[in-house]
Amino acid sequence: MALDFDGLVRVVLKLFGLVLAVYGISTLAAYAPLVLSSSGALQLLNFLSGPAVFIGAGLFLWFFPAPISNTVIRGGGEQGEESVWVARLVEAGSVLIGLWLFVVAISDLVFQLLAERSQAERLPYEQGPSEFGAYVSATLVELALALFLIFGARGIAVLVRRVRYGGLETSRRQ
Repeated sequence: MALDFDGLVRVVLKLFGLVLAVYGISTLAAYAPLVLSSSGALQLLNFLSGPAVFIGAGLFLWFFPAPISNTVIRGGGEQGEESVWVARLVEAGSVLIGLWLFVVAISDLVFQLLAERSQAERLPYEQGPSEFGAYVSATLVELALALFLIFGARGIAVLVRRVRYGGLETSRRQ
């Protein structure tokens, strides 16, 4: 049974989803002492938010790889067969790196927002220096980079092909 490119991308997305879910579960185990000592529901939600994003994204990719592969990774090109595979694999790799950064950024953003809210509830009248703005700004830059990698994957693949093959339409040098 031959595996076409779309089938290969779906298998890779499923495996990537499995990696995300396992990472989230292993991170959840690291939070167990904090969860057991936590008294407030908001603190419990804060501790569980990061791993929950990883687990949720991983399960989504495991059970629904087709929407990602159909929407983000589009087929086609009229170059030589080897060049098309290389370009499409670069595109798929860019999307996977972008998805990883996206999940990490969303997890960080949720954690930071809940941590800031929890700190504001515990210390309502103290106005000390806060790194919240810097953390959120860095996370938003990370989120923008992730979205660029996800939705700009085709452009990245074209750029890599031009750099690699000197702008030629095929991978064979003349």
